[in-house]
Amino acid sequence: MNNLKKKYLIISSRPQHSIKNVLIFLPILASNNLYNIHLLDTFFAFLFLNLITSGSYILNDIIDLKHDSLHLTKKFRPIASKKLSIIEALIFSFVLIFISIIFAIYLFSYSVVIYFIIYILITLIYSLYLKKIIILDLFVLSFLFVIRIYLGNLVSRLEESFWLLTFCFIFFLMLAAVKRMSELTIDSKTSGRGYKIYHTHYLKTLSYVLAAITLLIWIFYSFSHSANILYNSNELLILVGFIIFYWSLRIIKLSLNKQVGYDPVVFVLKDKTSYIFLLFMFIIIIFSKILGI
Repeated sequence: MNNLKKKYLIISSRPQHSIKNVLIFLPILASNNLYNIHLLDTFFAFLFLNLITSGSYILNDIIDLKHDSLHLTKKFRPIASKKLSIIEALIFSFVLIFISIIFAIYLFSYSVVIYFIIYILITLIYSLYLKKIIILDLFVLSFLFVIRIYLGNLVSRLEESFWLLTFCFIFFLMLAAVKRMSELTIDSKTSGRGYKIYHTHYLKTLSYVLAAITLLIWIFYSFSHSANILYNSNELLILVGFIIFYWSLRIIKLSLNKQVGYDPVVFVLKDKTSYIFLLFMFIIIIFSKILGI
């Protein structure tokens, strides 16, 4: 295999999306358990999850070949542009997934392996059928993010947090709605999905409502017994909630102005303002931890 083919395989695996799998570390961060003895296990789980998601992206591109070839930008992807054959892509995808599962069986309990397999099956069913069903596709996308977080709980041996899982589910449900809305505003003729241009207003309303719900959940958490245990000044956490809310309103507005692109997560990685917001949230969380009121 020549270097060009290897390059196309790497592009098809979308390594830039591995940032989404960092969520597997979120239970450790949220519980202020940075010295967790299972941190190395979590890191290996992160690596295996990257292989699985990369393999899943390739399978998705194979399934979406017909629609991607007609898309404004996706037609340039290696598989859609025929720079990479279906057989080559399929073999590479299976190798990535097979390796991750084999090593996961060797290193982790069967409960962890089962969730890896569940993730693979859901992404496959999503690519084949569920992505075509409006609203349901949003719930599936959000659920896949929550699975990443729950895997982090399993691997790090930490108890699941109702607040963390609930907040993340609603937050990523909002991002999924923004993603679909952004796709429609950029290309109203996007095929392979159930959405039409007249769904834009509905998705906008849904995004705003979900953003408000995430703020409410965060406020309730800030005054909860769980937050009181972890932070000396848990009331300060409310400020983090409002920063997240403002960031959400901003990304909704930018998506309506065709400035977000086809994936909000990829946009955030290149958005300097988002990093500034993240820095402010980090500072507030630190002060909430060390200060007493």
